[in-house]
Amino acid sequence: MVKCKYFNDGFCFSPVTYKTFGEPSKEPVDPKYCLTERYTECRYYSEEHGEKYEFYKYIGIDISKDYYLSIHLVSCENISQCPFYKIIPVDEERGVCVAYCEIFDRYIVRSAVKRCIENWRECPIYKFGQELTG
Repeated sequence: MVKCKYFNDGFCFSPVTYKTFGEPSKEPVDPKYCLTERYTECRYYSEEHGEKYEFYKYIGIDISKDYYLSIHLVSCENISQCPFYKIIPVDEERGVCVAYCEIFDRYIVRSAVKRCIENWRECPIYKFGQELTG
């Protein structure tokens, strides 16, 4: 399925959206554009052209090469009991964070965070971590 690179989980994460609304927003989301090959026609779409770091500085978020906000950004309320799961604030005022797995030394994509919260005891990564630290 073709979709705009800035469309994720019902929100628009484009630089133009941040400049307009100050945060990701559902307001510019339009399935006629976001979920079709026409996404580049949307007035909130922009090409990055190496401006990603400047954009994140503009919105007041420190950039890390290890995470990409459109796939890693989660609510800071996404807490897991897994001892290897950490929540790292990106912008505490807005309540946005990234989730981090200490075993793999990697950030966790938003789509996997729910599993880390609900099924962490069955997680093979948790079991592997227990063997390493046990």
